[in-house]
Amino acid sequence: MDGGDVSYASLVPYLFMFAIVALLLGILMFALITLSDLESDLVNPHDCAVRLNSLLLPEIVLQSMLCTFFMVTLSVTGTVTNLPLLVYNLRMFFSGKMELDVTEIFKQLPGEKRQRMVKLVMYMVAFVIVVFHLAEVALTAVAKEHGKDAVHHIVKEAVSSHVV
Repeated sequence: MDGGDVSYASLVPYLFMFAIVALLLGILMFALITLSDLESDLVNPHDCAVRLNSLLLPEIVLQSMLCTFFMVTLSVTGTVTNLPLLVYNLRMFFSGKMELDVTEIFKQLPGEKRQRMVKLVMYMVAFVIVVFHLAEVALTAVAKEHGKDAVHHIVKEAVSSHVV
């Protein structure tokens, strides 16, 4: 960032991105817990398939929004790390391979868990990127409004206030 046109209003896209990544992580954790429940016989295959299939479209919409925000904010790292996953999910969704089949769910279970663990890693990377950019934009906005001494003071306080 060049710091020229940074204001507190420039935090808005990153706050939306933070909320989107949080929702994606929530959906993914729900899916992993549901698959674990199926594996432990705590939920029947039909309920598991219905629950997980109902989350496919919201996940794709949220991931599309996240990629769009990464592109709009010119985050090359965020775009490069999330666009391949979005393309993969769209291909799987439109080919009909993303939906869980009730009759085949136990055969699909190991692959589904592995796929969701990979997504978890990708969404955690997105979370780190968003938090980094959010902090960068916030500190740049503070520096623009209050000067570099204010940023130095904020960072110094953050570093010295570690919890023992």
